Amino acid sequence: MLQSRVVLGIVLAIASLATAPSAFAGFSGTELYLPAVGAAPGVPPAVWYTTVWVHNPNATRADVTFYLLERQANPSPRTATDSIPPGDTRRYDNAVQTLFGFEGFGGLRITANVKVVVASRIYSQPGSAIDESTGQFFAGIPASFSIGAGESTEIVGGWQTRPPADSDFRFNFGFIETTGTGTCQVEVAAKDEMGTVLGTKSYPVRQWEQVQKAFADQFPQISDDNIRLTVTVTSGNGRVIAFGSSVSNGAQDPSTLEMAFADELLGGGGQGGTITGVTAGAGLTGGGTTGTVVLDVGAGQGIDVGANVVSIADRGVTTEKISTAGGSNGQVLTVTPSGAAWQEVSSSSGGDITGVTAGAGLSGGGTTGDVTLAVANGGITNGMLAPDSVGTGEIVDGSIGNAELADWAVSRAKLSATGGSDGQVLKLAGGALTWAPDDAGGLTLPWSGQGASTWAAFLVTNTETIYGPVGIIGQAGTNPPTYGVGMPVGVRGEGGSGGTGVAGIASDNIGVLGRNEQSLNGGYVGTPEEGVKGFGYADGDGVVGETESGDGVRGYSMVGYGVHGVSMYGDGLFGETNADYKSGVYAVNTNPLGYAGYFSGRVEVNGDFQVSGGTKNFVIEHPLEPGRVLVHAAVESSEVLNVYSGNVVLDRAGAAEVELPVWFEAINTDFRYQLTAVGAAAPGLHVAEEVAGNRFRIAGGPPGLKVSWEVTAVRNDRFMREHPFEVERDAPQAPGR
Repeated sequence: MLQSRVVLGIVLAIASLATAPSAFAGFSGTELYLPAVGAAPGVPPAVWYTTVWVHNPNATRADVTFYLLERQANPSPRTATDSIPPGDTRRYDNAVQTLFGFEGFGGLRITANVKVVVASRIYSQPGSAIDESTGQFFAGIPASFSIGAGESTEIVGGWQTRPPADSDFRFNFGFIETTGTGTCQVEVAAKDEMGTVLGTKSYPVRQWEQVQKAFADQFPQISDDNIRLTVTVTSGNGRVIAFGSSVSNGAQDPSTLEMAFADELLGGGGQGGTITGVTAGAGLTGGGTTGTVVLDVGAGQGIDVGANVVSIADRGVTTEKISTAGGSNGQVLTVTPSGAAWQEVSSSSGGDITGVTAGAGLSGGGTTGDVTLAVANGGITNGMLAPDSVGTGEIVDGSIGNAELADWAVSRAKLSATGGSDGQVLKLAGGALTWAPDDAGGLTLPWSGQGASTWAAFLVTNTETIYGPVGIIGQAGTNPPTYGVGMPVGVRGEGGSGGTGVAGIASDNIGVLGRNEQSLNGGYVGTPEEGVKGFGYADGDGVVGETESGDGVRGYSMVGYGVHGVSMYGDGLFGETNADYKSGVYAVNTNPLGYAGYFSGRVEVNGDFQVSGGTKNFVIEHPLEPGRVLVHAAVESSEVLNVYSGNVVLDRAGAAEVELPVWFEAINTDFRYQLTAVGAAAPGLHVAEEVAGNRFRIAGGPPGLKVSWEVTAVRNDRFMREHPFEVERDAPQAPGR
């Protein structure tokens, strides 16, 4: 094991001296940045997640702090901490949610007390199928790699053609500020493959702010499949790391486009070293003067090399390696209180019993003199007897009485049939048991009879009061019945005209009880609480009513519930139909002051909610007149709209940028704007830039003016795209039963 580690270490060390470092291999540091992380829906159908890895290559613990840098100024960002043991690698799945409980996009700053290596994957996946996800890797970039005022970097690999919906890829770019205290102005110049500038745009970047822009929105006039960005910090005391991302519009597969790093950050351009040979020193073998050389530990006999430790191998010490100094013939090496020593072998023999203890089933014993062991009274238990080892020859007559037999201990198999014959039973005669014929009596089946009685023609009474007595059990058939074809019947009652087939009457319990032994489903008729009660186990139904044209189940009540459904873990009431224009649950109240449906608690509608002829209202208490209420009606429209509003104050330039939720453009389209100046007139107030990147810009007013804004948009989520809203429709049939 150690040999392989030494080889790897030497090879890597020499290779690092002979070649330039890779520009995109990742770097260790105590302050690193992941330019792009997220946990939220993106451009449909993408939904983004982030996994972060942190490796501690040190011999001491790494105390790590994570900072979430949102798409805004972050003077006091959200933080999370963790400690990573030496040599460990910690993985954080869905890191933005698990570390910060945040839904959105931004970047991460990671600091540690020792140098760590950081990597991440931001990816999109359908549902929970991680193996079907597509994503891109970002290596942690040291803060020292950022650029400041007067410095530039390049991002290559951009692809964005017009129109954007037909482009093979969509191209995004961005920056992340690394000082936490400074701000700066960043200029982005888009160039073609010949270096011709196709367009420029400048962006303010605030403290620890992550900025990401869609190229198609920022440079709508450019259509090219080989775009290079030159990113320059033109002013300010902030510093930035730039990045890019190219996402295929078909597979939604993203690729990372990293900024170019200065040569001096990567070892001065990769000049080679001056090692001309490696010579094996004491305890090593190998070496050489050309190519890649290998050094091995020169382990001898009985030496084990593994896990960076040189030690004695198992069974590596042979008799030849043990010194006999200090010993003499016949002595052995043994352990003494002062350590290992050569000693004579004891020649004593025999033993010295110091005590005898009685074990299970025995009595007696002792610690001095001659002791006696005996079978204890009651010491022999069933477990000590072999099966069928005790017969009549081993039992003394009269030695076993009631006290020696446990209840139910004598089974049928233990009784001797000697002296009896077929059909005889064991009877008590003259105080002794003897075999004798069974008494005649009972009923011979099949049996029938008739008679006249003012009460019961046939009466059986069971006077047992403890073990659930049964008066009569009727049983028929031994196999499962075929319904409708000669079904076996346990008990059947028939009543003539005006009579009752089966009547069950109880003073204070169940009138009639029915139960199926296979499913355990059953029911009661006539209990102190219910007229009829059915119960079902597992997937069985409690009560089932069936009909072809009438009501399957109907309940009546003068003042209580007509039908009352209660469930401990499921739905209290469930209605279902598969018929056109019919209802799973149909409710009618003919009283104009009543309700056809009343819900106490939250209500969820999975589908369209339709009101025919009426209004959709909400009712609240009247704030000024106790005992009265206010009723507000919902706003109606021929479109499915979302409305967003807020207030903003214009800056010194008379402008303001309104930031909308990160998911705004993913679920909305066809935006309409309303602006209202508050406190002063602003004739020139207008929308300077429409919604792009989930933001829009207001301009044309005096500095410091408060502006109320409202954006109305048409819903454009996946459900609305799959089920477009129809304003004019054919009138459906009237719903009902």
